[in-house]
Amino acid sequence: MNALQYAKRGMRVLVIDNLRGQKRSYKVGESLLIFSTMFLRTIGGLDEFLKESFPKHGVWFVYGMEGESSFEGKPEFAFASRTHAWVESMFRNPLSFRCELEDCHFVRPEAEDLLADQVRAHPYITLIDAARVKEVTLGEDGVDHTIAWECLATRTNQTSHAPWIIVWSGRSRFLAQRFKHTVETALLADDLHATSVWPQV
Repeated sequence: MNALQYAKRGMRVLVIDNLRGQKRSYKVGESLLIFSTMFLRTIGGLDEFLKESFPKHGVWFVYGMEGESSFEGKPEFAFASRTHAWVESMFRNPLSFRCELEDCHFVRPEAEDLLADQVRAHPYITLIDAARVKEVTLGEDGVDHTIAWECLATRTNQTSHAPWIIVWSGRSRFLAQRFKHTVETALLADDLHATSVWPQV
């Protein structure tokens, strides 16, 4: 998504990843929320794919369940979404309606395959799909950053340079670990043990 977003704005993008070695991730209940479906349907070009996915008719959150075995007395937040036909008729553009009001469950690996196909086909994106980043050296005073990576197909070491680096290394937190920006290094007085945060604005 990031690569497509920047390439469609005229920027040249290099993607270094090990797509060939990735295990396909199937999860029960994988779904979108409004702010992600908009990006995937437009920039991601997945509107036709998502139209064929299962509709999502609601969501339910329960807080304070750590170590608990009962929902009794726990704060809950839920809503059900059944959009009336007259609401849909108010939208001049059906895509706009789907972006703003149609959440869905979907098969994540299939969506990732479609996005990868777009990345491979885009003239402004270079995809290296069998590689592993080994080190990053940050440049200073306008000098590009240096990315050292290994081609897993040929077992050769390569180097690339870029003015911006975006890392999506997941739980390994590649840059955070190397530059000691991990949350574990901060004083946590509330005994919170989490590896992800979900902001919703």
